[in-house]
Amino acid sequence: MLYRYLPDNQFIRALVVFAQRRGVHFALSPIPVWHYRPNRRTIYLWEEDLHSQPLEFIITAFAHEIGHVVDFDLHPENAKVVAYLGIDEVPEYLEINAFVIGFKILKELKIPFPIYRYVQWITEPLRKKVLSLLVNPL
Repeated sequence: MLYRYLPDNQFIRALVVFAQRRGVHFALSPIPVWHYRPNRRTIYLWEEDLHSQPLEFIITAFAHEIGHVVDFDLHPENAKVVAYLGIDEVPEYLEINAFVIGFKILKELKIPFPIYRYVQWITEPLRKKVLSLLVNPL
């Protein structure tokens, strides 16, 4: 496991355990982006972020990737879509789903993380869409 690369933090540990209970593995990403590959059930972490980004960014990125795990488990048809796409080609609706589910996971795990801190790490135009769904759920 990549524990030596992860910040020593109770919230990171809670997210790791949540993912591992779902059979998810972790690996360092060969490209400069975090991503989840459902066919391998692996979340790929960008090592430089683990050393250079603030804890809030890492929690948001982790929650987002675990959001993909849950989304693809609930909707296997979504996993089939990404199997044929590059990482930068994932449809916007899947990214939004992962952010929304990721935030719900933080709440389920009782990780004290306000919405405004979560969405600050999301780039536009997704930020406004995710914020809208978190503040005014359907």
